[in-house]
Amino acid sequence: MQILVLEKKTGITGTIWILAAILNLGLNVIFVPRIGILGAAVTTQVAFSLAFVLSMYYSFKCLVYDVNASFILKCLVPSAIMGMVVVIGGSQISGGLLGIILLVGVSALVYGASLFILKGFKKEENRFSGVCSGPDPMYVVVEPLGPTTRYIHSYALSSKSIIDTFFHIQRDTLFMVGSIVAIIPARGGSKGIPRKNINTLGGKPLIAYTIEEALKSKYLDHTFVSTEDPEIAKVSKKCGAQVIDRPSDLAKDTSKTVDAILHAVEYLEREDIHSDVIVLLQPTSPLRITEDIDMAVKSYLDNECDSVIGVCEPDHSPFWCFTLSGKYLQPLFDRKYDNTRRQDLPEVVMPNGAIYVSSPESIRKYDGFYGDRTIAYCMPPERSIDIDTPLDFTIAEVLICERR
Repeated sequence: MQILVLEKKTGITGTIWILAAILNLGLNVIFVPRIGILGAAVTTQVAFSLAFVLSMYYSFKCLVYDVNASFILKCLVPSAIMGMVVVIGGSQISGGLLGIILLVGVSALVYGASLFILKGFKKEENRFSGVCSGPDPMYVVVEPLGPTTRYIHSYALSSKSIIDTFFHIQRDTLFMVGSIVAIIPARGGSKGIPRKNINTLGGKPLIAYTIEEALKSKYLDHTFVSTEDPEIAKVSKKCGAQVIDRPSDLAKDTSKTVDAILHAVEYLEREDIHSDVIVLLQPTSPLRITEDIDMAVKSYLDNECDSVIGVCEPDHSPFWCFTLSGKYLQPLFDRKYDNTRRQDLPEVVMPNGAIYVSSPESIRKYDGFYGDRTIAYCMPPERSIDIDTPLDFTIAEVLICERR
């Protein structure tokens, strides 16, 4: 188990643990001669529990503590050894102030040496997003916001099978707020390539590539496929995804993807799955890898933004494009770009359709993933293939074969 703490003042956690060690030493000197080694365990539990509660209460900077068998040894073994020193030393050293000082000093040296041998408490500084990962983490975070308001984020369950729940406690009111959910929209009525989403590509269904990479992500808590098609649903479940039954009126040629996403969010809320971050992964981007998903999510978590969108450089600059006016070409932009070298043109990117990251609130506000503060996640062209035509399908198959 790991305990994550946001430290409020730079040195306060270290100070608290030092004071806890001194308190533990004093309690040992008092109680060990009376109740033996059991006193060492009891006083250690009291001192270090108090230190942990205080360091959580006065929290701001991100710290990680490992709490496992090693942690327990680091608490109990030095304390037990120190307790033995107190018992043995107390019977050998004569009374008086000097004897007490000598006994406490020797005990402290033994305690410190024991902790040093056991490498002390592991404490790492990290960003919040950087530590919320790994297999089945247990994290507890307390962020004081005032005398009556606290944020407590609790990650305490299997990361791939049960919701990681955030608790927002404000004036004794408990609200559930969310986790990170991937939604893969896959309707059955593709026109350009019939049954495109489950067409075989490189030996497996097209949608399988997106599901497999999503399931390997260290950030995604759930992976859902939204579809109205029973066959796509069956294939998606076989690949490991959960399925949302999309209404047929949201799966027409004229239906907007954002409406399917909002339907999925509402469905999840009814199922008590409260999404704080939505990651849209289109199944037509089979060459997108897990690293792309994780880097885009990390960018969203690390920045003040409305969304993060996957982009790539276009094959052809829009500054060289034209519109048609009857049978004549009209420059899309100023004619000054007609003879400009490519490297001298303004840098441009285009959405590649692979990754969209935002919150349900922003998606509702902007009716999509493009907000006032949208960040680009740049991807190379070989991972930006968006399958829309038979030619795209052929190119993707060649690239997948080369990757193997």
